[in-house]
Amino acid sequence: MGRLIDTDSAYTVLTDYYHHKADAQHMALKDALDKVETVNAIPVDWIESYLSDCAEWSIAYYVIKQMLYKWREEREGE
Repeated sequence: MGRLIDTDSAYTVLTDYYHHKADAQHMALKDALDKVETVNAIPVDWIESYLSDCAEWSIAYYVIKQMLYKWREEREGE
């Protein structure tokens, strides 16, 4: 699986990187980004925020916390 990115952020970075000034360049970049495959994903920040609202006694709390730990561990060194 490739990296999941925020297309709004990618648009901003690529516009700055390639010094896009013309409307045609902006439209072409937006069109290209619209063609990129999308996936259903839950941002890690949202999960962590949700966990902080959960009761720590819940088994789901520990399962999700372990899931995040394993996900981070697998990505070390990427």
